[in-house]
Amino acid sequence: MKRCLQIIILITLNFFYHCAPRPVETPPVWLDQGQRMFESAERYFQNKEYPKAAETLLTFLQKYPRHQLAPAAFLKIGDIYSFLGETEKARGAYNRLISQYPQSPFVPNAQLGILETPFKEGAYPEIIRQAATIPEDMLTRLAAVRFIVLLGDSHKAIGAFEDAVYHYAKVFDKAAVQEKETIAAKIQESIPELKADEIATVLGRLGDTASSGYLLYQLGLLRAKKQQYDDAIKFLEQLVETFPEHEYATQAEILKDEFKEISLYWSKKRPVY
Repeated sequence: MKRCLQIIILITLNFFYHCAPRPVETPPVWLDQGQRMFESAERYFQNKEYPKAAETLLTFLQKYPRHQLAPAAFLKIGDIYSFLGETEKARGAYNRLISQYPQSPFVPNAQLGILETPFKEGAYPEIIRQAATIPEDMLTRLAAVRFIVLLGDSHKAIGAFEDAVYHYAKVFDKAAVQEKETIAAKIQESIPELKADEIATVLGRLGDTASSGYLLYQLGLLRAKKQQYDDAIKFLEQLVETFPEHEYATQAEILKDEFKEISLYWSKKRPVY
């Protein structure tokens, strides 16, 4: 009897062992030699060892010219050389990406890289002319921000401040929080170069965007400078009501009240005929 009971227990345990769910084993991810070399270059890049990163990527392309990471390698090489100021080498890498992999999603980024090299050489009109060839909707968010800021900087460099401010203001809403501070500084630096009618034109092109607050504030100051206080108050009120969280909103509220007092004072001083 005891022997039979032992057999039954063993059979029962064996049944539950085979029926119980087993932990899922994740198969190991195997990297081929090309991927390992590419990742090695990426580590050099992250550590700011740019010459080593470029050298490793060039070796990668020599050994694995048909690797799926080849387009990314050409783009990274172009970015490294551009950062190091070696514009001819940068253009060469970008152009090889475009010619050898025309269907790659990295092509618009390579075109942007090519567009950035003339800026370092002061060829600002060339950048503005070539900008029309880049499909902005194909760029990543970060690349699109770089592209539009580049256009703003190029217009600013040739004294076209209206277009410069428009591009800075246009990209402001696309920018990440850490990017907005730099772009806002560019807007604030360029706006004083604009006349009131130019600011109004930019506002018309932009619509109600967060960056419009800077333009409304400056327009209010310009109107007050010409003693057009009613207009100044109108623009400052628009800023406060539309963008209550804007960095200039509090100051706009203060100025608006000051301009109302000045306007009231002069209306009482005005002679009645």
